[in-house]
Amino acid sequence: MPEFVTKSSNIMKNTDSGKTSNLFLEAVPLSLMETEKIKQLLIENQLYLFSVEKLIVFNKMLPANTLLFSTIDENSGANKPTANITQVWKNIHSENGKFYSSVEGFFILEDNLYSILPVRKNASFLLEITKDAMSVKCSFYPPAKGYKNLSLDEILLKFKELKITATPDVKLISKYLKMLETSQQPFTDVEIARGTFPQPAKEGWVEYLVKMKKEKKNNIDGNQRVDFYNMGTIITVEQDEKLAIVHPPIPGKAGVDVLGRSTKPEPVKKAPDPKGTHTYYREEEPNVLLSDINGYLTNSNGKLNVTEKYNVKGNVDFHTGNISSKGALNVNGDVRSGFKLDIDKSITINGFINDAEIKSQGTITINGGFGGSGKGKITAAGDVKVRHIRNQSVNADGDIIIMKEAVDAKLYAKGSIKSMAGNARIIGGTSIAEKDVEIKSAGNEFGVKTRIHVGLDYALLEKSLRLSLAINEMKEKLKKKEIRLKQYSNPENLSIKGKRRLKEIISEYQELKNTFEVMAAEKAELDKILNMPSESKVKITGDIYPGVEIVIKKTVFKVTDKLRNKTFTLNENEEMKIS
Repeated sequence: MPEFVTKSSNIMKNTDSGKTSNLFLEAVPLSLMETEKIKQLLIENQLYLFSVEKLIVFNKMLPANTLLFSTIDENSGANKPTANITQVWKNIHSENGKFYSSVEGFFILEDNLYSILPVRKNASFLLEITKDAMSVKCSFYPPAKGYKNLSLDEILLKFKELKITATPDVKLISKYLKMLETSQQPFTDVEIARGTFPQPAKEGWVEYLVKMKKEKKNNIDGNQRVDFYNMGTIITVEQDEKLAIVHPPIPGKAGVDVLGRSTKPEPVKKAPDPKGTHTYYREEEPNVLLSDINGYLTNSNGKLNVTEKYNVKGNVDFHTGNISSKGALNVNGDVRSGFKLDIDKSITINGFINDAEIKSQGTITINGGFGGSGKGKITAAGDVKVRHIRNQSVNADGDIIIMKEAVDAKLYAKGSIKSMAGNARIIGGTSIAEKDVEIKSAGNEFGVKTRIHVGLDYALLEKSLRLSLAINEMKEKLKKKEIRLKQYSNPENLSIKGKRRLKEIISEYQELKNTFEVMAAEKAELDKILNMPSESKVKITGDIYPGVEIVIKKTVFKVTDKLRNKTFTLNENEEMKIS
């Protein structure tokens, strides 16, 4: 921005050194109040015509070369105000003892100094580089009517002077220069050039492959009803399942500010390592985190942990939904009616189970009871240990261990059914064990029917019974095919179509017959196993009440009189032996 200058840079040169002279005021300076109004319109210490045209003091603007002071009182006898020559300051020059305004403007007195505040009539501009040097802003000030407008070259020249390397927006600048001609209004802080901002770096991040947030899923069943049992609130994973991908950081790219200086991006941060317990990285995919075991997944402060056992602090109910997992499970509360547990490892339930379905590929321990309307079922690949059972079913590939009693229950064990501390009793229901039954007492004084059966693999027995039903159905099908075959007793008299149909019936019959023979052979093998001699025993150390049936293999003993402390076995003739 060009500055206003005075024609005489040193007013004091017209006076004797060290002396002062009085000057007679030929023009009246503006008052302090009027000066303050004008000073409020200063832009970068410059005053523009468009900003003062509507001021009351506009008519007090003096042309250049207006007489301000003189050393000679031409009107003798008149009392003119005087000023000391040392009070003369800017934009004033002297000729032959007279002082004139060097530029057009306002004659003002400020801080006891007289000066001319110039008014600019030509258009002007101001360039500003922002503090971050990423932007160049321009303020455009309009010319007075009939005065010179700005040119694009003036602005481009200023770019060079300020060593701005950013490319100016010539189209935008030209637009504002044209607007200046008619607007009579300034345009401030117009961005006409900008630097290239650095491309920000992307910090490393963890992409979770398993949804960690425990949200209840309102599943819709086949009848378009919300299934509140399968809520999916517990997260389970399998061994070698991918849990997360740790993405490396992506470096940013440097930018250039408007002065041509490089601007570096922010430093890059690595992702926090999510590796927790029972998780690992493998060599071929070093940034992929996997589970080391089957179990339950939790996120603790960004660390993914897999545990073999999950702890349900309360009940298994609508808060948890059904639980299916390859880990172990501990339930501190109850398992409510209608819910299901399907667990790959052991289950411990400290409360009560009511008409629920419990499955485990390991052992099941129930420190409370298992009861209800008879809809509940426990199935375990290992042992089942339960305090008391009432009117429910328990299947175990291992032993069934009763701590207190089983009443009207259906117990099936491939191992033994026995008492925890020698004091359990079985009242009513059916108890089947492939090995032994060892309990305190059986039945009660009311003669309730109680069946205890040993030496029998109930799974093989069920399979044998299913085969029997299937074999009977197959026999019926074979009979129907034989009747059809009799209808074609004279094949020589059959048409081509009839002969083709006969061939199909013979093929179907043969296929059914082959299936029948395979099933019959399997059934015979099962029966052979089921009829093998057994060394199983029923040992009851306390009371055995009438109504109790002791069955070893196919041999049945019905208790008609109360017995005590008896062991039931079979002798070599498959006869019941009581000792």
